Amino acid sequence: TKMLRGATKRKSVRAKAGINARNIAVLGLARGCGTTHIAVCLANALAAHEPVVFLQKNRNEELEDCFVYRSKGRLRNRIRYATFDALSRNEVPKTEAGDKGSFPLLQDHGEDVRIVADLGGVPARMFREAVSRFDMVIIVGGGAVWRSEDYNFLERMARGKLLGPGCRVLMNMVGKNASDILPYGIKAFRFPYEENPFSPGAETKKLFGKIVGGS
Repeated sequence: TKMLRGATKRKSVRAKAGINARNIAVLGLARGCGTTHIAVCLANALAAHEPVVFLQKNRNEELEDCFVYRSKGRLRNRIRYATFDALSRNEVPKTEAGDKGSFPLLQDHGEDVRIVADLGGVPARMFREAVSRFDMVIIVGGGAVWRSEDYNFLERMARGKLLGPGCRVLMNMVGKNASDILPYGIKAFRFPYEENPFSPGAETKKLFGKIVGGS
């Protein structure tokens, strides 16, 4: 997977790759850019090594069922679906290796479990909170060149020095020239085509290993 580079003379926004992030948020620049698809891919990639709790704001029963029936083999018992409300009420189901107890707080879920949170596509409302609460925030952009306001948001966050070591930009549904629509100085990874998010391929797993570590 190639890193996309914005051609610029400005100082680039850099982040250390491959950290072992425990709490990971996936946040889209707009609705429909594939935020949930990528979050599901990430959860299944990580679950091959460690139990995962997959979080959403509102319960999606169809997606919850998919984690049971579409995740392959042993992964079915290593991913637990929950909502943020359930997390705050201490109601997250235990994972296969999660016998130490439930998880009343995001920061207190045990080192043997990783959290992947699908935050949807409203970055203006969620970004600052996500940066303060999660070890890693993956920001998903799409290839729609007519949505320049999405990338203006990235530029504003970069100027405000909010795109720090805990942020990654991931471009979805784009070609090799996707860097042309990124703001100057912004670097991003290009997400490969992944037909089945419940069984991510080797290229996707390698990409997530670079971004969050441990996959």
